[in-house]
Amino acid sequence: MYEETRDFVRSTVPRQTKFPVIRKRWPRIIDYRKTKLASFMVDGRRRGNGRREYFTDERAAKTRAEQLAIERENHGTAALNFPPRDRVMAVECRELLTPWSRTIRDATLHYIAHLKDEVIRSKSLLVRECVAHFIAARKCDVDRGDLAKRSCNELRHCTTNLVASAGDLRIPDLDADWLKTYLDALPVTARTRNNLRLRLSGLFAFCKAKKWVTTNPCSEVRIKVPRQEVVVLTVSEAEHLLRCAEASKFCDVLVPYVAICLFGGLRPFEAQQLDWQEINFGTNHIHVLPHTSKKREGRYVRMETTLIQWLAPFAKKAGRICGSNFRRQWRSLLKAAGYNAANRWPQDSMRHTAASMLLAIKRNRALVAEELGTSVEVLRRHYRRPILRADADAFWSLASISS
Repeated sequence: MYEETRDFVRSTVPRQTKFPVIRKRWPRIIDYRKTKLASFMVDGRRRGNGRREYFTDERAAKTRAEQLAIERENHGTAALNFPPRDRVMAVECRELLTPWSRTIRDATLHYIAHLKDEVIRSKSLLVRECVAHFIAARKCDVDRGDLAKRSCNELRHCTTNLVASAGDLRIPDLDADWLKTYLDALPVTARTRNNLRLRLSGLFAFCKAKKWVTTNPCSEVRIKVPRQEVVVLTVSEAEHLLRCAEASKFCDVLVPYVAICLFGGLRPFEAQQLDWQEINFGTNHIHVLPHTSKKREGRYVRMETTLIQWLAPFAKKAGRICGSNFRRQWRSLLKAAGYNAANRWPQDSMRHTAASMLLAIKRNRALVAEELGTSVEVLRRHYRRPILRADADAFWSLASISS
């Protein structure tokens, strides 16, 4: 009883002060102009909002004090008019929240945020509509030369499968859990799932920029991709592939393509888009144009003597090296070289071989990384293996029958 009385007195009786009190009722105004504060203090600490506010002008201090008094009176009146049913409900809700250490205000604010999200969700676009806008924007990028047509086709294929699975859902419905379940259900390798995740991330980034979603769920999805040993063709395997290309009826296409990938290190897509005009036998360089490069950056690749010897018999003034039937021609070469379902062709093995063999003779990672169009760190981790000097010499001594 004593404790309750003491708390009541403390909350109602103002604390004594030696400074002039301009306003005695709550909230008090105390004149601190003769102190270092040099201001008027509005003291709202007792039975109020628990704050002290300072003003250099007395009129501003009185105006603020009146505002606080009116606010307190209004809140008190509202509390008195609170219906009994709502009081019982408030007590019940407070008891329900007690184990969670949350207040009724916390619960109310959380539910209001939920209702706002529901309103946004109900007005948001369907997944199929978002995909249509996204692909249309990427087609514009292709027309401007900012995106390769092949990349746009990959995005279209990826999003077509998404529309087939969730086209009638609202785009905010596709959260991280939904996306993880979707990707895990695909009958593909972990690396392919991760590649799909990266492409879908572009879609959600586009939607976020349009304010159709607030977050990119792909950033919360992690797919563990096991690191695989880099496959580098042996000298005999490289020679066998080249000889099969020479013996093919499509040798005018396959020999230059294999030689450029194997001795120049171009990516398959870069080599397939290459025109004979970009191969300069005067300076011994290949110009990889920005729109054919993975990083959208042009670069010059120096041709080693071996590569020049393989290309010279097939050189033309202009025209694409690989035509419209290249895929069929490439499959025929792999079949002739003995690669099939049981003995699968190691992806990017020609580029890996070129990187390793170039490092063996140049001994300069930065130079080789520049010519390959990659970084030194990526080169160190993925695109090279230690090569014996004898194997490197044998590789760069491979000669064409025509030369």
